Amino acid sequence: MKDKIERFSKGDFEYELPFICLSEEEIRITVEAGKSYEGSFVIGNSLEREIKGIIYTSNRLMQITVPSFQGVLNTVFFTFHAAHLKAGEVIQGEISVVSDCGEKALPFYVHVEAAYVSTSLGKIKDLFQFTNLARMDWSEAKKVFRMEVFEHIFLGNEERYRFIYRNLIKSITTSQALEEFLIAIHKKAMIRLGIDKTQVEYHVTDEGISDKLILTKDHWGYAEIRVSTEAPFIQLEQKFLWADRFIGNSHQVSFSIDPKRLRPGMNYGQILIKTIYQTITVDITCRYHKQQNHNSQRRLIQKLELGFMDNYLSFRLNKINLENYIEETDNLLKELPHREDSKLKSLLKIHLDIVSGKAKLSKDELDSLRREE
Repeated sequence: MKDKIERFSKGDFEYELPFICLSEEEIRITVEAGKSYEGSFVIGNSLEREIKGIIYTSNRLMQITVPSFQGVLNTVFFTFHAAHLKAGEVIQGEISVVSDCGEKALPFYVHVEAAYVSTSLGKIKDLFQFTNLARMDWSEAKKVFRMEVFEHIFLGNEERYRFIYRNLIKSITTSQALEEFLIAIHKKAMIRLGIDKTQVEYHVTDEGISDKLILTKDHWGYAEIRVSTEAPFIQLEQKFLWADRFIGNSHQVSFSIDPKRLRPGMNYGQILIKTIYQTITVDITCRYHKQQNHNSQRRLIQKLELGFMDNYLSFRLNKINLENYIEETDNLLKELPHREDSKLKSLLKIHLDIVSGKAKLSKDELDSLRREE
């Protein structure tokens, strides 16, 4: 009133009465049960002049942060409290603005929705949606499963489910707890494994054998799979597998047979594939015949013969000198095994004596070789 008297004393008369302008015609909000919603709106007037007044609401759940205002444009902040409301409730009311430009009511409508968790699949708010998340993204489902709000959002008043959840979450790994929880509340079946063969027989030589088993699963989910053997001749590539890392519904179990750990004749062993629900046994039979060393000796001789030829060509092309040639050839000659049916070693030794200038020694060795014939 004082402001108006001062304006009138200066001859400042207003002939047009301004009216209240609100930034919103109504407020419609959705709030999660048990939480709060914060928002705002702006108060002004039609002449864009200063306006002052007070604000009050028709419902105690809708609270105005500062219930009075003064200025040209005034931002009013409000909070709606849904701490004790249930999903599905609808609250209606009005925010009343009383000012020196008149009065105006701003209606509000509040819809209370069920508590939820935001995920890559959107908002999830029940066990059906949570199970779908676990099927699509097991890692993300584990994070949700560990949240403090999991019981409140997904289990509600289901005391049996709460009991199962609390005991599992504190006793074992998160993945195994989640798997057993979903099975216990009948949202999924336990994983059953299959194998492409349960009996294998090999005829083993000194070369050894590598093979694989194809492991399959019949359902999505988590399972820690232990692969073991007590047979020393069976070498496993992996000792732990996880069902959620299968490619599709299958996984290879690779292994090899080490001939150095086999005894001549029949050898028996097993590969055991275990989960907490199931054990698969694969019987391995190996018939081992130790090879004679003729093949390996033949390969060694062929390798040394190539070495002699390469060394000789390097000498003749002046890539190495006589001293190096003699030294390298003598080293190769020491590795060459003696064979009754071959005079290669004797002839090469005579050749070295000749190029070394040992003419008499080479003549004696050559005569001795002729007498043997």
